[in-house]
Formats: sequence, C-alpha cells, structure tokens
Amino acid sequence: MLILLALAAQGTDTAPAPLSDPATWFPASAYPADGPRDAGPVSASLAIDPMGRIIGCRIVKTSGVATVDRATCEWAHRNVRFAPARHAGQPVAGTYDLDAIRWTTAR
Repeated sequence: MLILLALAAQGTDTAPAPLSDPATWFPASAYPADGPRDAGPVSASLAIDPMGRIIGCRIVKTSGVATVDRATCEWAHRNVRFAPARHAGQPVAGTYDLDAIRWTTAR
C-alpha cells in the first residue's frame, strides 16, 4: 500500500500556486503616483523558482503605460509568494500567468 501511494505521488505534477488571494496583490495604494487614471489591463508571465519566489517577470500585454507595467512586476516581485511547482514530488521552477490585471487607483 505504501509503495502505491509513493508511486502515485511521484506522478503528480503541479503548477506554482499562489499563497495569497490574487485579488489582494495590487492595492490602490501601490498604484504609481504618475500613472493615469485609465491605464488598460496588464498581463505578465512570472518565473517562479523552486522555493516559490518570483525570479522574473515578463510583460505579455502592456497596459499602455510603462510605469504601470513596471509597477506590476515590481509589486508582484516584492509581495507575492507561491507554493512551488512540483515534478515527481520535488519542487521545481515554473511559471504563473497574471492575466488582465486592472489596477484600481486611490485618486
């Protein structure tokens, strides 16, 4: 029985999983002071290391405002953590896609 459970766990691959609610990642207080009120949504691909830390961020679809795009990656890098991806039960690097993040402004 233990051998079967061990074999089943080894065959399970998982993607990185956020350790907090993505809806809380980009608060209005973090919006760039020089950002316009009407920046479009931004999408990014995050590279996650085997410890669950973001080690890279690539903008996939720009908001149309460089400071908003940059703030998205900087804020995610500083404040978001993940349970790492797993392959055969071992932590491995992976990616996580942020799709159509629309910042709200405090203004």
